Amino acid sequence: MHTNTEVIAALFKTSPTDYGTLCTALQLTQGISATVVGPQRKTLITLDLDLYARALKIQQSVGNNNWVLRAGVLHIAFPALHAFGKTIDGSELETCAIESGAYTSAALRGIFSGKAYKRGLEYHITTSLAVMMLQFDAVLSTKDPVRIQCIALNDKLHKRNPEMVESFVLRMICLALLCVNATAETVRT
Repeated sequence: MHTNTEVIAALFKTSPTDYGTLCTALQLTQGISATVVGPQRKTLITLDLDLYARALKIQQSVGNNNWVLRAGVLHIAFPALHAFGKTIDGSELETCAIESGAYTSAALRGIFSGKAYKRGLEYHITTSLAVMMLQFDAVLSTKDPVRIQCIALNDKLHKRNPEMVESFVLRMICLALLCVNATAETVRT
């Protein structure tokens, strides 16, 4: 049996960046976790980047091996968005976004620098989907029997057919087959 627990640190009147306060919060968290799931279990603790760096120092000085420290998702996502932005900067995708009226050049600068979290996620997801749909349309332009089935499946999905779950699974299988075929065709040429 697997038990999930979440512990929220108690409110202290001192700064969370104070090493004493942070050490106390870490020990309290471990104590609560030991009570709930057992003393020999590890405690997963997620912190923002500054507190994570300080908690690592505390963990090394105290030698507590029951703490599994990790940086928060937000602090991992910002550098990832910045890396995506660096990769596609100057690739003409930004021109498409500006000419379509979806984004301004200032918004794209913020997205590519990794500063606009929500807009950055939105931009990268919609751009990825648009590119995938263009690839999908290009692959479906020929009349292979598998491709004809995929076109019918695509039509069902866009009509919101009640069999959508089954259709979605079939579509993923079709996409996998098409990717294999496209890769094989690329290798041949």
